[in-house]
Amino acid sequence: MIIDISRYNRLVDFAKAKAAGLTEVIARIGVGFNGDPFYAHNIQRARDNGLIVGSYYVPKWGYDRALQVEICAASLDGIGWKQNGEVWIDCEVADGYGKDELRARIHDFLIDLQKCIRYRPGIYTAQWWWNPNVGMTTWAKDYALWVANYTAGPKPLMPAGWTTWLLWQYSETGTLPGVSGRVDLNRRSIPF
Repeated sequence: MIIDISRYNRLVDFAKAKAAGLTEVIARIGVGFNGDPFYAHNIQRARDNGLIVGSYYVPKWGYDRALQVEICAASLDGIGWKQNGEVWIDCEVADGYGKDELRARIHDFLIDLQKCIRYRPGIYTAQWWWNPNVGMTTWAKDYALWVANYTAGPKPLMPAGWTTWLLWQYSETGTLPGVSGRVDLNRRSIPF
């Protein structure tokens, strides 16, 4: 079982969660210039319990890109992220930008972050958001996809530009011992 968490889930009891079947955690680094206050603690506790960890960051497209890349990279370095896990960029808010400008800002952010951390991040998004706000691109398929689509169906609805997904967030209303409140549940298309 894979969950993604943020400050809304607060401090997680990973021993309880692991006993209930948790194998992997993806924790939010922050949003724009604001770091998640539980990020480093939850990453370390997840590792202490033998879980695979990953990280995601939510850029604010109108904020200084270089500073956000620096904040994201510093947070990743602070937790020694290269030990395991993936890095994802959350794309589900347009911040008032039109399709062409937003497409350019997302792509530039991904390129700059990759140069900084020497690792290609993936993209978290959903068809309902990506298609009207970004649409078809020549570059999206070059990034791993973590797709959000809350369905009990056999596969998720795919955003324009991708034919495969690596992670699928299939529920936003999951529950798990050791986790406060509802939690997002995910599955992998291939093992980590």
